[in-house]
Amino acid sequence: MTSSELSRLKIRSDQTLSGLYRAAISDTLNKKYAASLRDRCFEVYCQQEDDEVMVTILLSNDTESFYYPVETRLNLTANDISAQDAAYLLCDYVDLYFENYFEENEELYIPIQWTEAQYEQAHFYIKAQIVNKALESSADALLNSSQTVSS
Repeated sequence: MTSSELSRLKIRSDQTLSGLYRAAISDTLNKKYAASLRDRCFEVYCQQEDDEVMVTILLSNDTESFYYPVETRLNLTANDISAQDAAYLLCDYVDLYFENYFEENEELYIPIQWTEAQYEQAHFYIKAQIVNKALESSADALLNSSQTVSS
């Protein structure tokens, strides 16, 4: 995502960050990486809690057998940045990550525990883990049925 694409997306006072990003940024990422997505698509979530902006960019398929949330969080005061600029910065960083991820044949990973990162003088935290939620749901159902039988 280029800086000009991000700068065109303005957050009005009556819009939530999540509403803006779910529509505009998700669509931009899906178009940009269309050749690499196969049956997957991006969804973007953004929220602000107190002095922290959290952005999650999720790459998943319909069955959630591939579920890859890349989670970021940034402290606004520590970075002297607005919520809107923080959200743009985090989206831009994760976009650059996915660009490299697809270039490296999906063999480039982010740590699964919160790790400090820096981008354009901003310090933030990031984590990610690919999971198979469909398989986890099946395993949970199997465990629940076996517990019912043994009770």
